[in-house]
Amino acid sequence: MIPSILDLVPVNIDIEDTCAKLLISTANALTVVLKMESVKYNKLLDLIRESLTKLERGIDGLETMSEDIEALMHSINNFKVPEAWKFLYFSVKPLMSWIDNLNNRVVMFNKWAEKG
Repeated sequence: MIPSILDLVPVNIDIEDTCAKLLISTANALTVVLKMESVKYNKLLDLIRESLTKLERGIDGLETMSEDIEALMHSINNFKVPEAWKFLYFSVKPLMSWIDNLNNRVVMFNKWAEKG
């Protein structure tokens, strides 16, 4: 299940490209919000990838599983969003619906950056 979740996690938002497109140095409030939200979402995406990789390595016996990684494993087994991933936005969706929603949000930010 871990590889399938990793496959669903979107790539990070290209902040440099976004800033160039929107000329962030002369930005209005909305472009500043876009940049700030993009940074936050990239942190979440990095955390998801890192924790899933650690979990996979722990299951394979290549890494010691910490309490955090065990909690992650239990959440995934119960199809729930791990607590460590909930820092960005509140949702009561099950794990796969939450990942779908995360993908939709990243797509929205990319479209916002593209079209302004």
